[in-house]
Amino acid sequence: MKVIAGNSSAAAVASALVLFRVVRCIAGAVSGIMNTTAGVGGPAMSVYAVASKWDQRSFAATMQPYFLTIGLAAILAKYVATPESMPALEPSAWAVVVLAYSGACAATGRGIAELAG
Repeated sequence: MKVIAGNSSAAAVASALVLFRVVRCIAGAVSGIMNTTAGVGGPAMSVYAVASKWDQRSFAATMQPYFLTIGLAAILAKYVATPESMPALEPSAWAVVVLAYSGACAATGRGIAELAG
């Protein structure tokens, strides 16, 4: 009887861990799809954060580089798939976009360097 109870407990823990990973992957995939198609990847990740009781401070720190990466990936995917779908912006507007992303990358790098010590 103890062996059955132990195996059942181990199976339940393993199932929970696998399910947790699957839910994380689904939340990330949905966020990426929503971000690429409509520019709103945040709600899927926020739902996941609330459901998993993720600490707000840690969540915010994790989402900054996540959204930076996913935003760059979305721009690249749109450009590769349909270059004509890119907005017709003035060169100065594109310079602002590049400057903004460069600043975000620099801030992310600085934060990671501070964490690394």
